[in-house]
Amino acid sequence: MLNINEDIVCGLLELLRYYLEKQEEDFGKFENPLFLFRDYTIWDCTCDPDVEEHGPNCEFLEPNFKYKPTNYELSWYKHIGRGMLANREISVEDFYRIINTCILSIGSPELIST
Repeated sequence: MLNINEDIVCGLLELLRYYLEKQEEDFGKFENPLFLFRDYTIWDCTCDPDVEEHGPNCEFLEPNFKYKPTNYELSWYKHIGRGMLANREISVEDFYRIINTCILSIGSPELIST
């Protein structure tokens, strides 16, 4: 469950997605040393079919967004904002800082203001 305004979260994630699309037209998944961002996709599970649980490296379990320095993760179903879950609560200010840092890390000089 998100503790911050879901509309703000969705807007900021869409903004980040926009900058990623400027880098690569059909990116699907982007990862750098700072963060991971992936569109919702039905990933093929590469786990052993004889084992009921997914393995630790299964892409099926990967979040849609992960900020690596703090291990903050967000997941959603099909579209940003739908059934969104976070692994922990953070403030709106912290989320703005995370998104700004991510945008800067992909070479976009523009920052968003709080």
